Amino acid sequence: MKAKPQIIITIFLAFSISLISEPFEKCTTIFSEDSLTVFYQQKYGKGQSSNSISIPVVVHVVYNSSSQNISDAQIITQINALNEDFRKMVGTRGYNTNSVGADTKIEYRLADRDPNNNLTNGVTRNYSSQIYFDNNSTDHQKLQSISYWNSDKYLNIWVVPAISAFGVGYVTKFPWESGDPRGVAIVSIYFGDNVGTTTSPYYLGRSASHEIGHYFGLYHTFQGGCPNGNC
Repeated sequence: MKAKPQIIITIFLAFSISLISEPFEKCTTIFSEDSLTVFYQQKYGKGQSSNSISIPVVVHVVYNSSSQNISDAQIITQINALNEDFRKMVGTRGYNTNSVGADTKIEYRLADRDPNNNLTNGVTRNYSSQIYFDNNSTDHQKLQSISYWNSDKYLNIWVVPAISAFGVGYVTKFPWESGDPRGVAIVSIYFGDNVGTTTSPYYLGRSASHEIGHYFGLYHTFQGGCPNGNC
């Protein structure tokens, strides 16, 4: 699902406090500051809408063992965590009082119609003999071949068995990049909010919030370095 311009502009405000419940994760997403700056300048103006946008999500569970075929209940807790973070919900881990903390006006829901307009719960389940799905074009194409819905209409999230070097997650494309597949990959034990197979230290569902931030063009907080030695 491609974001409205004002949503992309405002999303960088959202996460300064809401993700501190978990330690720094091994995000394998890398991008160029220069390319993002040019993208903003060329494509978008400033401003913020008072309206929210609801994004239909399809979760492609790619599993090699039964424990990696996570439950619908675990998936629902992850969708709830996304909404807590992106809407800065009071009384949740997504809320903060920081001066730059913002409600991004983005909401997430599991899709109720598939690309053929059939009823769905927004989850696909796919066995794979492959265990590691790394952040490279070969594995991106493999994920697309396993299961992929049109990114103009859905946010694709692949829940995968593992990422090499103990990676947690990554985004396959940034807003300024063309082509498919477009979506986010997260390791199964880090997908969900403290339920099912979720495992410390990334067990509160904030890894998906982190990577979906990248999906909409959000920097790492340490982009460009840490001049004070404290990120």
